[in-house]
Amino acid sequence: SRRNPPAGLMLSKTVTDFMFTIFFFVMMLAVKDTDHDDDATLSCGILGRGFIVTWIVSQLYFTVISYELFGTLSNPFRRPNAGSWKKHILVICTAVLAIALVTPFHIFRYRKQYGICYTCNTGDQFSYYNLFLLYCPMILSNFSGLFVTGYSMKRLSNGLQKTFELRRLVIRRQFILIAVQSVSSLIAVVLWLTL
Repeated sequence: SRRNPPAGLMLSKTVTDFMFTIFFFVMMLAVKDTDHDDDATLSCGILGRGFIVTWIVSQLYFTVISYELFGTLSNPFRRPNAGSWKKHILVICTAVLAIALVTPFHIFRYRKQYGICYTCNTGDQFSYYNLFLLYCPMILSNFSGLFVTGYSMKRLSNGLQKTFELRRLVIRRQFILIAVQSVSSLIAVVLWLTL
């Protein structure tokens, strides 16, 4: 069968990134600055959850796209399954479960220093909520992207000359997408660490 890039996964990630941006701008414009930093309001609870869910879903989609490229490189002639609805359900259910686990703690609050609804300030130097909801998904996606980028470079340089040209073109296109996403994600991490 003909090899296709995981277009459904890529489109879903793009839509999720767009929704993440919409949540961000809605929070910037709609949530009013309050006199009390860290206020737990209904609007922050809803917008904060949506903001973080779209973040997690985006990171998980990138991880699944990386996994698809790894599978393609391991066996270029395997049946394509990148459009499987099971992967979409797994990604969305994982993100919803992560939010459901922290919902009883009412952690989404207005944060004056960011100007958006975000996880609450725990008063500690390190926030386990941020580790669980933000850093773990980001580390997973960055690691998978970097690993697959390195693996792709190795396989494209010495192991895939015998594959059909069409499959090599699709693999290269998918590799470029993951490499660019990995580099931009690493730049974002460095910028976040400097703030």
